[in-house]
Amino acid sequence: MSFTGREELVNHIDYFEKYSKKFLTNIEDTCRCSGVFLDNDAIEVYEELYNMLLTKDFDTQKAKEIIKHKDFNKATFFESLIVAQIDFNKYLMQKNLDFKYGAYLSFAIERYAGIFCNIHYNKTQTPSSINVFSANSNSGFFIHENFIDTFKKIEQIGEKLEFLNLFDGVPVRTFGDIIKIEDNQVTVKLDLMQILSMKEEGNAYIIANQYLQKNIKANIVATDFVKCEVTLNSFETQPFMHALKRKYPRVHPNEFTKIALKHEDGRVVNGKLFDISEGGIGVVSNEDIGFKNGDILSSQIVLHMPSTNESVELKLNFKLVVLIVYQNAFRYCLEILPNQADASKIQEFATLREQETLRELKNKLSLYKRD
Repeated sequence: MSFTGREELVNHIDYFEKYSKKFLTNIEDTCRCSGVFLDNDAIEVYEELYNMLLTKDFDTQKAKEIIKHKDFNKATFFESLIVAQIDFNKYLMQKNLDFKYGAYLSFAIERYAGIFCNIHYNKTQTPSSINVFSANSNSGFFIHENFIDTFKKIEQIGEKLEFLNLFDGVPVRTFGDIIKIEDNQVTVKLDLMQILSMKEEGNAYIIANQYLQKNIKANIVATDFVKCEVTLNSFETQPFMHALKRKYPRVHPNEFTKIALKHEDGRVVNGKLFDISEGGIGVVSNEDIGFKNGDILSSQIVLHMPSTNESVELKLNFKLVVLIVYQNAFRYCLEILPNQADASKIQEFATLREQETLRELKNKLSLYKRD
């Protein structure tokens, strides 16, 4: 699903990369004037949509999933696209360039209108031989990256790939060597702990470096536990690798734990404890009764401490950081407010649970090594 003039616009990729910052600033300013303050997740939604503007192989379903974020505003997005169109026309005038490029950009915007607003757009396909990968660009504006060619370059110079996976919420991060590239598949030699973590999550995650502009998600084709090798394919950029942004590891509770979140006005949401860290908790619920980011919520939680199984009842106040849709439910991400007596028990639980999780992983390692 391309559009007329896409290839010509790609020749001006430097402009669009630099404009990314202004586009996001316009979005934030517009939302702020409406009394909406965007968190990092919401900003990343707008950023990814902007980065997809000139994409040739546009993933319509992915775009529709992205805009389900509760703070995405369609009108704000299109208003900023119109401003981007005006600014681009000014750029063309300053550089004495053909105004046909402005028309091409309008076709790109029209494609978004066809997706989000059911407005007819021109689906005319034009041949493309362009395959863009710029290792010197820092803005992360991707048109299409030939991952296999990039991996071949990394293999030739002997660089390693850095992987990050979560095992029951605990991050496992190691380097691996590319040992074979065939067709669209890459085989990497890795620490066994990393391979088990990959199997646990169902995918491999590669961290961006000087050769890879964005983090990458990959499908696991095959694993060889004896040789400590894993074969990957179906590579795609992964803009939302939240594991990299976590200040503390998030562990899963050691048992099913019900929880009620109570607002000071009496409203209550019932759910289950999803994850815990030193700084906060995650709660999954089928209920959304209108809590807003920044709301103060209180709760009583009963935890059984790892190792001792001691039952501890905690009374805590939280600030709602963000509410997101999670697997057809609602996930409440909550920050523990400071200076609370019971907060230390949450921190103790998270530390002990992290240690317990790593022991579980090492026990699995010993089983594979024994085989």
